[in-house]
Formats: sequence, C-alpha cells, structure tokens
Amino acid sequence: MLSLAGQHSAAVAVYDQSVSPNTQLSGQTIGRLVFSLSELALPDRAIALASAFLQTARSETWDTAVILNALGVLYNGTGRYTLAEATFSRIIALLETTFGGRRVFVALRNRAITRKWQGRFHDAQADARQALELAAEAGDALMMAGAHTLLGEIAFEWGQYAEAEEHYLASCEGLEHLDDSQHSAEAHGRLSELYVAWELPRNRMLALKHAHLALGQLRSQGSPTFLTNGLFWAAQAEARTGRPERALAYADEACAIADQSPSLAHTQNACWARGAALKALGRYEEAHAAFGEAAAAARQLGHLVEVQKLGLETDWFAADIPSVRTRIAWFEARGLRDGIQQAYRLFPELSPAPVAPARLAHIHLKALGPLLLRYSSEEHPVRGAKCQELLLLLLEHRMVGAPEVPLLFLLETLYPHVAERSAEALLRQLVFQTRGRLGQDLIVTTPGGYALGDVDSDAEAFLSSGATELWRGSYRATAPREGDGTVTEALYRALAARLEPLVAQQPTEAARIGRLLLEADPYDTESLRLTLTALRAEGHHKNLSRLYAVSRARFLEVGEHLPATWQAFLEQASPA
Repeated sequence: MLSLAGQHSAAVAVYDQSVSPNTQLSGQTIGRLVFSLSELALPDRAIALASAFLQTARSETWDTAVILNALGVLYNGTGRYTLAEATFSRIIALLETTFGGRRVFVALRNRAITRKWQGRFHDAQADARQALELAAEAGDALMMAGAHTLLGEIAFEWGQYAEAEEHYLASCEGLEHLDDSQHSAEAHGRLSELYVAWELPRNRMLALKHAHLALGQLRSQGSPTFLTNGLFWAAQAEARTGRPERALAYADEACAIADQSPSLAHTQNACWARGAALKALGRYEEAHAAFGEAAAAARQLGHLVEVQKLGLETDWFAADIPSVRTRIAWFEARGLRDGIQQAYRLFPELSPAPVAPARLAHIHLKALGPLLLRYSSEEHPVRGAKCQELLLLLLEHRMVGAPEVPLLFLLETLYPHVAERSAEALLRQLVFQTRGRLGQDLIVTTPGGYALGDVDSDAEAFLSSGATELWRGSYRATAPREGDGTVTEALYRALAARLEPLVAQQPTEAARIGRLLLEADPYDTESLRLTLTALRAEGHHKNLSRLYAVSRARFLEVGEHLPATWQAFLEQASPA
C-alpha cells in the first residue's frame, strides 16, 4: 500500500525492518518493492531482489510473470531498452505457453512502450494494436484505454493529429467510469500535449482544459512520482496560450520535486517545462540553460525523439541552421512529422511551403448568434434548418483541421434515415439551392465531399482575437443539433476566460457575456457570480434580482439550493 501511494522510502524501510531472509513474499509484493527501489534510484538493489526470487523459483509461475514485468518497467525507466524488450518478450512467451495467453495484452503494451522509446514506431504500433484487440476481447477497459493512449502517442509523433485525438478521446471515455486517476491523467495530459502542438484556434483552450484535468487528477493521488508529468503538461499549455507567469509557477513546482528526486525523467520534464516558461517570458539565457539540462537528462535516458526536439529549442537560441537541417533529416528518415512541424514553427524560413499572408475573405460567415452571411457590407440571414446545418458542419470541420467534409459524413448527419441514393440526391439539391441563394463561391466541391469556399468566420476570428463583441448571441442559436462538441466547448471556454477581466474593465459587456454563458450552462456558478458582480457594478439591482431569481429556480429544479438572496450568494461564492 505504501508503494502504491508513492511512499517509496517508507515501503522499503518496512521491508528492511520487518522481512527476514526466509520470508516468503508474493510476486505482487516483490514487484511493488522493485518499483519503489527503482523510484529511489536503487536499480541494482531492485534487480538483485527480483533475481533472487527468479533464481530460487522451481518453475515459472504467475509470480514469475509479475516480477519480470516489474523488471521490464525498471529497465524502461533506466533506458535499458534491449533488456526491457527481452524481458517483455519472455513474459509474452510464458503467458502464451503456460497460461493460455492470460493477460498477455499487458506485456504487449509494455513491449510497445519499449519499442517506442527505441524509435521503432511501426513495431510499437503492431504490439499496441494487438494489445488493444486482446484487451477488448477480455473486456478489460483499463488496458484498452492504455493501448489507445499509446496508439495516440505513436500517431502524434507521426503528425497524424486527428487520429491521435481519436485514440486519446477513446481512452478518456473508457476511463470515465473507472477509478484510475493515473491512467486518466495520462490520457488527458497527452490530449493537452496534442492540442499545444496542433495549432488550430479551438485547441488553445482545450489544451488548458485537459492539462488542468490531468494535473488535478495527479494531485489527488498525493504522490510526487507522476506529478511532474502533470506540472509539465500544465506549464506547456500555459506558456503556449500566453500565460507564462503561471507556466513558470508550475515549472518551478516541478523543479522542486525533481531536486528531491533521483529520477532523470523528473529532471527532463521539469527542466523542459521551465525552459518553455522562461522562453515565453523572454528570459532567454535561463531558458537556454533549462532546455540544455532537459536534453542532457533525455540523452541519459535514451529518449531519442525528445533529445532531437529539445535540440531544436537549443538550436533556436544559437540560430544554428545547419544543426536544424540535420534534425529535420533525422525526423524525415523516421516519418516523425511532429518533430518536423516543431522545426518549422521555430524556423519558419525553412518550411518548404511558407504560409501566405492572411487576407480578408470576401464572404464572412457569422455563427456567434443567428446565422448570417455578409458580402461586403450586405448581410443575409441563412434560412432553413438543413442549409444552416450544412454551413456549420463545413465550418466546424475546418476549425478542427479537416477542411473537406466527407460525403458519407454529410449524408449520415443530414439525412440519417434516408436511403443512401436518395440522400445523395437531396444533398446535391441542398448544395445547389444554397449556392443559388447565397453565392456560388460559398461551397466548393472536393474529391471526397464538400468544403467552405473563400469564407472567413466570426467564430475563428474570436478564437484568434478574444474580441467578445463578435458574439451577437449563442453559438448555434438556431441550428437543429449540437454540432462538434470540441468546437462548441472551445468557443465557450474562450468566452468564459474573457469574463473576469471584463467585470472590472467593461461591466456592461461582462453582464452581456455572462448571460450568454449562463444560457449555455445555467448551472455554472462561477459565470453566475461574475455576471451578478458585473450587474452590481452597473447598479442594475432590478436586473440582478431577476437574474438571480431565475437561476435559483433552475437550481431548485435539480435539487440544488442557492442562498436566498444574491447578496448572500456573492458573499458565499466570492473567492477568499
């Protein structure tokens, strides 16, 4: 129990004080002790403990597999990947020959992790896919989630961001009802890492959301062992979304843990986070040193991809273009598109296809309120539920990085209960009529479906600028369905992030925005608090009382009780 709680020194002390050489311990207990000794940077002692059991065992039993698994994890954690792969392969053979393949998916997933660290991504993917298939057959939701997360990591490194997102979201969904905060935090943290790298407007707020979900779950464990991962994700998300002071606070907390830990992985993550925060603050000399420390730790651990990515950061400070070209070639040789994209972000002049300067589109789609189209100075309402839905589907796909909407997706979404041939005819007619009413250039035909033409939107502009005046009403105010949840969530999270600063600067605008947020989520007590505060600042006590009465009644409908008066609510809800 002490080891599971992260109290590794205490676990080893209990073992030293209470266990005699003749004591028979279970494989599970020895496995936990091996893990604790590894976390305390005592790998030789951990290996000796495991080897003593394995050498005295008369036959290979289930305990053998458990202890070998702990050894393999230790080898992974100390960069001894050849030994780790051999150990997990031995476990796989043992489980298949002696135990009918029972829980072999655990060893397959662990071997996939080893092969990923070795840079053998195709071999790792094959193991992870087999692990997912076998875990699904066994109904093991936890191991299915773990396999999905690993497959997401591989897709991420290949630059297949949409596929990585699918795997990470599947992992989060699979873990939603399981009491396993460690694996859930890993999935949310990886999602945050993805959204930081995947530069779409909607992803900034999603990066923060998932980073803080991961960090909160890891804090609840009360163990520093995995906390540096959560602090790393939070620092990276905060730095990328323009809040470097918060990023540095998280990075400093991670460094404090790393200073007390012999783990090189802690050092790598803590120094990487600190480098990102300091760079965002413009403290370049300190940032350069921090990235250098992180790279040194990654090199000792044998983390090949991380060494190259951190090397790109140090190259940025030195403006070492030849070194960058060498690293790009290294990534290209392995098909690792994420590393190449990082290089182009840091050194845009090296990109083979530089981004053309932004220009204003001649059609403007206004989706933050009743759907409108603007041509020059003329605005036209978009009428008809199917027409509205078609335009919003095209917009949302573009906002998540997939400009082309597949034909089959449109058919299933717009005409779910219509035979395919008839649905195709209806869709063609809808596109023809929409073009005829609203402009031929509005929708373009693509090889696999349709996309928006030369069109910009207020939704994309808001995510880039944070200008709340773009909101005329609720997103999808008149649309017949909810749409892409990640787009809707990103828009409302970005809007909520603007509310508190507006309360002090523009209380009238804050009150308006607060009402929009409460329309989207009537049970959001923080939006209610800030909206009431804005109304009080304006002196609109009648509107304030009316809004609070409506909110209080809504809470009562679901069995929740708010204080009797808005004054009492504000006093209770205000931050200390």
